[in-house]
Order: sequence, then structure tokens, then C-alpha cells
Amino acid sequence: MDHDYGANYHFIRPIFEGWGWTVTIAGTADTLTPCTYQSSVTTVDSDILISDIDDITEYDCISIMPGNSHVFLLNDATTLDLIRTAVEEDVVVAAWCRAVRVLANADVIDGLNVTGNADYTAEYEAAGATYLGVVPPVIQGNIVTGVRSRFYRQAMCEAIATAVGVFEEDAPEVSDVALASSTVEPGSWTTLSATITDATGIESATAKIYTTNANGQRDLSVSPIEIDLTVQQGDAYAANITILSEGQYAIDLFVRDTFQNSVTITNAANLTVALSLFTMDSVVIILGGAAIGAVLLIVVVIKMRKP
Repeated sequence: MDHDYGANYHFIRPIFEGWGWTVTIAGTADTLTPCTYQSSVTTVDSDILISDIDDITEYDCISIMPGNSHVFLLNDATTLDLIRTAVEEDVVVAAWCRAVRVLANADVIDGLNVTGNADYTAEYEAAGATYLGVVPPVIQGNIVTGVRSRFYRQAMCEAIATAVGVFEEDAPEVSDVALASSTVEPGSWTTLSATITDATGIESATAKIYTTNANGQRDLSVSPIEIDLTVQQGDAYAANITILSEGQYAIDLFVRDTFQNSVTITNAANLTVALSLFTMDSVVIILGGAAIGAVLLIVVVIKMRKP
């Protein structure tokens, strides 16, 4: 990152961190100032100066973030050498919008297809690249270029993950969905459990509990109750379901992984909440005596609750 950095930094970084990636800001200065397009003048502190990076292969990717000028990066020999070394060592190097100019100055895009800000087409072509125009992110080996950092933000992040070799588009797999008890009394609780697997990790698992009628149809006038399942051990997830009134319920399961792939299991389980079939209304105790010894007779009268 450089001075005059772009506002999209604030939205790109959370995507990387949401995937569990560790982000290190390598800056041209200890404190970096924002571009004038931002609504607030928020400075960003560098975690490390670019000049203090000893071994670029300790990182999986260099992402040259959006900015309005990149003037120091463009003219810093240490930065340009670092980028060249990263490319040679198969570290993924990504450049957002105007930052593609930095790759051109580092002379690492010769013979490649690139996108980037159209104002600098001549610079890309002078570096030997073929400019494809304003298109979705372009992956060429371990080099990723992007444009329109707001519109293609998610796509660019996914392109970087693809180049790194971790991106996947498979939805999570859900199995063994079960209730500890499918019939409970009002105010009591039961446990919903499921086995959930995914190659890259689960971001969220949510159960939606819908009220249904006698025919099993959902009462859409009643908002579903949402409960988050939490990981118990390994691939085992569970949540306690409590405080439901009498009735029939259908439970859907919605699971999303770290790359936003998702799966919905409709009618994953069904729950009945009802009073016990038998309730004790009265107890009659009759004490009787006999000539020999004493007999204690206890008669318990149990009244069946009408369905």
C-alpha cells in the first residue's frame, strides 16, 4: 500500500480476513494517508515497511491495493525488485485497477493478458502486455489483474484465492441431521445436531424453525425462529431449541462456507411440542383396616387428557 490509497481497501480486507487469511500491510511509510475520494481522512498504519521484508516467499500472495496514484510504489526500486522476486518464486501477485501500472514498471507482464484502469493502457502495452479492456479479473499464471475495485471486488478476491489454489465452489455437505427428541413439552428443550463438512471451512450454520398446520403446511404469517448451530467437535454441529409453544414445526437448515457457497436443507427435521398424553388431575387416598394386621390401599385416579 501507498499514500493516497483507495477507499475500497476498507471493504476488500474484511473479505480476506473473513476467509481466515492473515493480512499484513506492507507500506511505503509507517502511516499511509487516504485518497481524497474517501468520506473520512482515515490513515492506516503499516505492519511492516516494504524495505524491511526479508523473504517474500513467507507470504502466499502480494496484493497491490487500489489507490489514486501509487507514486511511491512506482518509483521505489526495492518494491519493484520485491515484485520481480515474488513472480520468479511463484508467489501470487495481484494488482487492483491503477496498481497494474506497478506491475508494468516492475516489467513482469510481458506477454500476458491484463486488465486495469484504461487510462494507462499505453503503459501496459509498453511493458509487453495485451490490454483486454474493462473486463472481470484476469488470471495469468501467478499474476492477477483487476479493474473496477467496487464492482468486481468479490470476483477479484475470488480470483486471487483461485491463483493461490484454495478457492472452491462446492457447497458444504450436510448429513446426519437429527433431533434428540422430536416430541417435547412446552418450555422444555431438545437438541438439533448435524454433521457438516467443507473443504475450506464453515462460516455459518443456521436453523430456521417454521410453524406448520395439521397438514404440514407452513404458516407464513408467523416469522420463523432462527438459531445458530455451533461446532462441537470436528464436523459435529449442534444447537438447543427451547421456548416453543404447543404446535407442529418444520426445521430448515442453511449452511454457508467461507467462500459463500451455500446449501439449504428443507424439512431437515420436524418437531412436535405438546403436553404429555396423561396428566394427574387428582389423587384419592383410602385407608382401610382389617381384623388381622393393617392394610394401606392407595388409589390413584388418573384422568386422560383429550387429544
